[in-house]
Amino acid sequence: MSEQTRPLWGILLGLMIIVVVGVLFVYGQKQRLEQQQEAAAQADEMTEVEKGPLILGGIVPLTGAEQERGLEIQKATLLALAKINEDGGIDDRQVEIIWKDGACAAGPAVTAAQELITIDDVRIILGPVCNEEADAVARIASSNKVLALSPSADRKDLPELGAPYFYRTALSETVPAQAAAEFLVSEQKAQNIALLSNDDDSSLLWKNTFVSTLRDQNAKVVSNKILPGDAAELDEDTAEQYAQGLKNLEDAPQALLAAVNSAERVGNL
Repeated sequence: MSEQTRPLWGILLGLMIIVVVGVLFVYGQKQRLEQQQEAAAQADEMTEVEKGPLILGGIVPLTGAEQERGLEIQKATLLALAKINEDGGIDDRQVEIIWKDGACAAGPAVTAAQELITIDDVRIILGPVCNEEADAVARIASSNKVLALSPSADRKDLPELGAPYFYRTALSETVPAQAAAEFLVSEQKAQNIALLSNDDDSSLLWKNTFVSTLRDQNAKVVSNKILPGDAAELDEDTAEQYAQGLKNLEDAPQALLAAVNSAERVGNL
């Protein structure tokens, strides 16, 4: 290369470098623009999804012995839901509930929870209602990080089983037992108390808490009649015999507490 042509080649090489850099810059800008457009499209798509309805799950007993209670809770929930949606929903999103039958039993409740989580992809479950349902659902909610809120399950250990995803609006089952014992002793001045209770696990815990609280206040249960959970109501003759037996006790009761799952069963007493 001659001394005369060397400056020309330098100029051409410089121009080529400038062109290449320019092309790369334009290409980079184009790529960045495409990425921004793609991100914007995804954001718009996500916004559309977020603006869609908020889907919740609901597990209540729609069949079985507790069907009436389940239907009442469902009806009340739907009334509240209608008002919420009428006022604009939650975060400008309408709310919908997919209902499942828990039947107040562990098996159906497990199936209901699994379907809501894996098929319907819900992240919030309203329910379950009964302790039998809640025992199973609390564990599933916790393992899947799905929030479950029960309106009435009151077994003492449920929040621990589902922590930190299971909550309830009902008092623990031991709280009413303590309150009943304290009321009878402090307000009614009763020291000897007759008790009617059921034979299921929940009733046993209730009774034990009641008896323990009475003992702490120097009172006692002088008679405890156990009614099977599925028993029919006390007929008049049985109620009369039981009442007479209470009168004949050496430590006659000043109060009778019917801690049973249906007040109608002891109406004759």
